[in-house]
Amino acid sequence: MKIIVNKALLGEAANLLARVINPKNALPILGDVLFDVKNNEVTLTASDSEVTMSTTIGLDTMEGEGRFCVSADQLRASLAELTDEKVTIIATTESDNKFTLQHQSGETYFPIDNADEYPLPKSETLPEPVSLEGIQVRDALKRSLWATATDDLRPIMNGVCFALKDGWLDVVTSDGHVLVKSHINAIKGAKITDEFRFIIPKKAANILSGVLSGDPVKVSWNEHSCRMEFWPYTLDMRLVEGKYPNYDAIIPTDQPLTAIVPRAFALCSLKKVLPFSSDNQGSHLIRLSFTKDRMKMTAEDFDFAKGSHDSFYIDYPHSEIEIGVSGSRLAAILSKLSGGEMQMGMTDPSRAITFEPNEQDEDCEVLMLTMPMLLNE
Repeated sequence: MKIIVNKALLGEAANLLARVINPKNALPILGDVLFDVKNNEVTLTASDSEVTMSTTIGLDTMEGEGRFCVSADQLRASLAELTDEKVTIIATTESDNKFTLQHQSGETYFPIDNADEYPLPKSETLPEPVSLEGIQVRDALKRSLWATATDDLRPIMNGVCFALKDGWLDVVTSDGHVLVKSHINAIKGAKITDEFRFIIPKKAANILSGVLSGDPVKVSWNEHSCRMEFWPYTLDMRLVEGKYPNYDAIIPTDQPLTAIVPRAFALCSLKKVLPFSSDNQGSHLIRLSFTKDRMKMTAEDFDFAKGSHDSFYIDYPHSEIEIGVSGSRLAAILSKLSGGEMQMGMTDPSRAITFEPNEQDEDCEVLMLTMPMLLNE
């Protein structure tokens, strides 16, 4: 079998498919990329048995058809330093099982594995896809992935919840201490009146956050599986089983204390005091003190006799209040939230604090929430 293929397209596909592959696999062949050559095209596939990604590349020349597997690491290494526009691949699957990549100044060769041993997931019938705006889904994932959990006892919290209703999509993550919700007008085509919820695994979400663009992404799913198609890739995944918590019930509906805070000033102030906070299991307690038109951040570590505080002007016309928060979580919120000013919503020192851009986009409403920490008097 001999094919001539565009080196740039092959290299890009090899690098992206490698994101699916685990560093260590129970089955060594899951460290491979599957080649399927037919109809003057080559389809490349990578899988970890839970998430499977594939793409198809047109060929300049094809002599013979067939399927074979090669090491993803060796494939990437063979392409990494090449500047050729085209490369020639020769696969001898009936004699010495050798993959040979020929380029302008030389060639590289390494073994071929049997494609019949590659464990592709069972094909499932999925309903008609829903078309979503790729950029909005990508941005929602980038904004929220940091808030997923790493909890083996509650795997549903490790994934990303997609909820579709009334033509809008909620992308939600939470680890029980923080919550990020993006309510986006991303659905194009037929309006969805029924509500659907499913949970995609974190690995798939990470891949999507790095590759989605202005092109639409077509999403189809059933009870167990989900497929996302975005040119020129297809991502199939096994959904995380279980029911995601009712996140809307966690979000406060009435917060009498609101502050309009310049986000950049808050982030700068936090960076000044955070190094002097107590590293209590990585939480870094920060005391937020709200007085009329001013906010002060205080960090203290009594064990090492160190501390710091910093203040700046805000719009806060309410009674004074002090609330404790995790500095590491607050830093993530301030970094991921967009806009020059944000609105903080509070009730009392024991209830959730919400963060929203002061001016929301009409097609995307963003809310972040963190639970407070106990302050020592």
